[in-house]
Amino acid sequence: MVVDHQGDVIVAGTSAQTGGYDAAVVKWSAAGTLKWKRMISAPGLDLVTALGVDGSNNVYAGGDRGESGGVGTAVLRSWTPAGRQRWTATAVDPLGGMPAWRYISIKGKSVYVAGQSMGSPSTFMAMKYTTAGKRVWSAPKMQAYPHGAWVSGLAVDGAGSPVVVGWAYQAGTSGENQAAVWKLTAKGVTSWHSEFTNAAWPHDGEFDAVGVDSKNRIYAAGGQYVTSGTGNLLIVRYSPTGVEQAMWRSDGQQSGYCAFSDLLVLSDTQVVAAGMVAGNGSNAAVYRAGTTAP
Repeated sequence: MVVDHQGDVIVAGTSAQTGGYDAAVVKWSAAGTLKWKRMISAPGLDLVTALGVDGSNNVYAGGDRGESGGVGTAVLRSWTPAGRQRWTATAVDPLGGMPAWRYISIKGKSVYVAGQSMGSPSTFMAMKYTTAGKRVWSAPKMQAYPHGAWVSGLAVDGAGSPVVVGWAYQAGTSGENQAAVWKLTAKGVTSWHSEFTNAAWPHDGEFDAVGVDSKNRIYAAGGQYVTSGTGNLLIVRYSPTGVEQAMWRSDGQQSGYCAFSDLLVLSDTQVVAAGMVAGNGSNAAVYRAGTTAP
């Protein structure tokens, strides 16, 4: 769901159909009046899993189109505020996987999308378009790990450099999953990537949300197992060049897995994260952290 600059609400979802799924994008006014509904229907599976709006209230929807033979296409569509389709842009994995856009971030006249391509192995994937639907990069950018990876967040810094977070499967020295950050330049060249590791937390971890401040520092939030059955909430701050500057974690170890799923950078001195704490009955968790120098 996204809310545009007029307070209108846009929601995406799916509708089960014979032989697959159709995607739906629906817009309501701030008062709850239905403005328009658009169905996306093609043979197989059509999904919309990311939404965005630009400064002119144009709507953007990202997802994928599943096709026969295990082949898929990542799809980005745009509509005017009145619901007229402006353009459709597609992208394929050059390695032959099944790509899908899961996150959208719009900065000025640029539209950034990120997701993963399910293949052997699955990979991080990102692309940059103009708001007019033109590719800025000639092809999707990929970040591969030997055992695969999953994307779970996208942010763009003040220099137009996208930052993608998620986790890399079996990337740790003991075969554990590792929380991962991947940063590109505005031109689509990999600047750096980092996989979180800490001797006190030798088990599976993941990043599920990301944000940047005005100094282009990166905040990645998620969770990490401390033992095979207990974990902590986690926020890590990186410098623009990928240096780990600070780490916050929840007090004590909780039974089961704990993870932040959303992150909001309030300012250069305050961040807020929300998620869940597992245990004997899960609980919602909100954590506010004051940032530290430099």
